[in-house]
Amino acid sequence: MIRRLAVVAASAAAVLLLATGCSGDREENDAAPPPVDFERYDPDDRGNGVWLIPPQEAITQITGAVRDAGAVTMSGAVRELVVPEDDGDPSPGRLLSVVYEGSAGEMRAELDADGTTARVIASGGDTYVTGNARYAEQSGIADVDRGWVCVESPEVVLSDWEPLLDPADVVRTLLTSSESVAVMEPEPDAETTTVSIGTGDSPIGEMTIAAADAPLPRAFSAGDASGDGAFRFESWGEQPEIEPPGNVLRRCAES
Repeated sequence: MIRRLAVVAASAAAVLLLATGCSGDREENDAAPPPVDFERYDPDDRGNGVWLIPPQEAITQITGAVRDAGAVTMSGAVRELVVPEDDGDPSPGRLLSVVYEGSAGEMRAELDADGTTARVIASGGDTYVTGNARYAEQSGIADVDRGWVCVESPEVVLSDWEPLLDPADVVRTLLTSSESVAVMEPEPDAETTTVSIGTGDSPIGEMTIAAADAPLPRAFSAGDASGDGAFRFESWGEQPEIEPPGNVLRRCAES
């Protein structure tokens, strides 16, 4: 079977696949300015105007703002989607949760996949990880269940939890989970606006973003009350001090 990360919304047809390989955001964001709906343009409006451009361009602007902001505190949960190899119907899998602080290369995170737990710290060019016995068995990282160990190839750790350790990939995938995306026009002087994902018949969720300055996400909630898809984004651009763990069992030079 194939395991993918997903947010399960109100019906089996409304499934949010967390796809990987979304590294082209900045290239898209550096392209020509997107077309603007001048019929809705108000020169006195001080908002960022993402509701005035086509939805796909708005997604590019939002994910580009996330990468530009760098540091963030992100917390949330997402459900895995299990796709049978015999082309049978996909079914909900494990519930994964993450608490992430920092930015690429300087961050700490706590992760849980239905009882498989891990903690990750990236600091000063080194990546450290520890976890429980289940994570040790699944990852194959020696001694990881005994304490903090340095990993020479952090990509291995990142891929285990992809894309939950990359806030920009999380945001982009949430926003591209449906062909139907609409950015609502906010009330005058409103601080936030809403990105609606999915249709009324198949609601996937809503993302709250800033309506002024950079269109940075504030929160995401799934389209139903299951709680299987919810994220919060706080402290954009505020890089916390990330120190290496003090009780390292195997340091990088010893790996």
